[in-house]
Amino acid sequence: MNFNPNLFVKNQNESKDGFLADKVAGKQSLGEGVYARVREVLVKKGNHEKTFALKDYKTKSNLENAKLLATNAFNHYLRAKESGLKVVPTLRISDDSTELLTTLLTNENISLIDSGSSKKWGNAPLIQDIDNIREITEQLVENAIKASDAEIVVSGDAYAFVIDNNKISHLNFFLFDFDLVESIEELGSYYDNILEGNLKNAHFAFKNFVYHCIPEENREEIKQKFDIDFNSLVSKINKDKYMINYSSAGRGLQPRP
Repeated sequence: MNFNPNLFVKNQNESKDGFLADKVAGKQSLGEGVYARVREVLVKKGNHEKTFALKDYKTKSNLENAKLLATNAFNHYLRAKESGLKVVPTLRISDDSTELLTTLLTNENISLIDSGSSKKWGNAPLIQDIDNIREITEQLVENAIKASDAEIVVSGDAYAFVIDNNKISHLNFFLFDFDLVESIEELGSYYDNILEGNLKNAHFAFKNFVYHCIPEENREEIKQKFDIDFNSLVSKINKDKYMINYSSAGRGLQPRP
């Protein structure tokens, strides 16, 4: 299936990703969620090509709701990026505001693991161990604090983890699903303390990765190391200041249909 190569183009001379696409070719399906279907696409320009995930909200909703959902997700991305959160390097919205184009960051050396579905994309094999547990724990906690400071709630299923063949046993992550990165106003009175919620969700995302992607014989040791570092970092935080006052919280993003 071919897609309109001008969908994500600023004008006829420049694309939003730095080049005007000759072709946007559909490849394999990457799955579907509640609000959209996602498939891998290859964007080509001359001898250059990039792989992206195309998220199409029209496949699961009417046009009006599709526009609302895609626009909200795109705004979530912008707000998260402006707030210093670890986000996917590129996310673009289509001219008709019903689709999102996201960097997939997969090749023969790199694999991406979605926290929500635990699905693996890319050719890098799963790792046996994690040698940068302290580093990634600090980053997860820092990400949760930054999100909370910006009144953003990051679901555990919004994370994606990255395995790089060139860095054996090294793990990285970024936020990937921006349907699940929302303001506290959008969520209503779901959390009493936004930081506790974000920390709990980050903790879940990492543990879910370990459960599905690390050999059983190594899981318990990794989880114990992670919990020691995580609890040590969290114990130093004053969480009381993150209690939510819903009468003053939020910035007026549109509610989900």
